[in-house]
Amino acid sequence: MKQPVRSFGFVPASRYAEAVEQLKKAESRAAKLEQQLEVTRAESRGWKGKADQAHDSLRQAQVTAAEARKQLQRAEKLRAAAEERAARDTQRAADVDVLQKRLAEAERELTTAREQLMAIEVKLDILEGAANVLDARTRAAAARRAPTERGAAV
Repeated sequence: MKQPVRSFGFVPASRYAEAVEQLKKAESRAAKLEQQLEVTRAESRGWKGKADQAHDSLRQAQVTAAEARKQLQRAEKLRAAAEERAARDTQRAADVDVLQKRLAEAERELTTAREQLMAIEVKLDILEGAANVLDARTRAAAARRAPTERGAAV
């Protein structure tokens, strides 16, 4: 007779109670798992938010690093230009020293040339004076001879 009862889908009370208890345990466990799932989802959202923040921070750091690289390159160019200017200034200072020495030498040579020119002018003045005296004497002697020669010819 147990067979016909089972064929209609009936079960004994003990098995029913056991099935109900398993159902309650399963529902309880399912509720706990749903709570854990919600907690895990909330944590996941939190971690996702942190990951997004970290990603944004990484992007910002990359942008900052790129700007820093550009600034570093600019600083290197400026340093190189400053070194080049310093080298040019050093060269110009050396050139100025050389030019000042050459100028001092040229001034000495000019002074010497002026002194020699003045000595030559003095000598020329002396020669001119001597020539004038000689010319005056020659004319005076020629003037004295000219009347006697005129008289002898006459």
